[in-house]
Amino acid sequence: MNFLLAVMIATCGLQASIAQAQDTEQGSVTSGTPERPTILPDRRWQEDWSVLADPRVQHEPLDKLKYIALSPNDANIYVSLGLDLRVRVEANHAAQFGTRPGLAGEWVLNRLEWHADLRLGPHVQVFTQLQSAFAPGKDILTPVDQDRLDVEQAFIGLTESIGGGRMILRLGG
Repeated sequence: MNFLLAVMIATCGLQASIAQAQDTEQGSVTSGTPERPTILPDRRWQEDWSVLADPRVQHEPLDKLKYIALSPNDANIYVSLGLDLRVRVEANHAAQFGTRPGLAGEWVLNRLEWHADLRLGPHVQVFTQLQSAFAPGKDILTPVDQDRLDVEQAFIGLTESIGGGRMILRLGG
């Protein structure tokens, strides 16, 4: 139990350092039009789409899914939805040096990920990402190739400003 607590504290400290570095990297806009966030394919939970509440920010066609306001008075209460489809063609004609039949062939590996990010103000985040992976045409399916819906990650994040940085505590996996 003490080990788990130490890992959670270390993780919070590391995430606070990363968050502070990213704030510095991206630069906060104090005057003028706020900048659109950058899509982070490997860290979708870090995207903050609340800037789309500002009418001065240029909107793109799917922004109505990236920022769904839940409060007319608070731009930090919203839902953001997203979808990723990754497709890869794979060819393997000498699997295990051709010693096992049925492993050779060509197929398409697909991974479909859907996520929802609920922000309940600047301190509470509920993030869920689901994944379905499938490989049509592949004869022998490994566990990651089977077409099933899996929870990729799901957590509740609590953020608090401490000193010059932020502490982020995430509960979930």
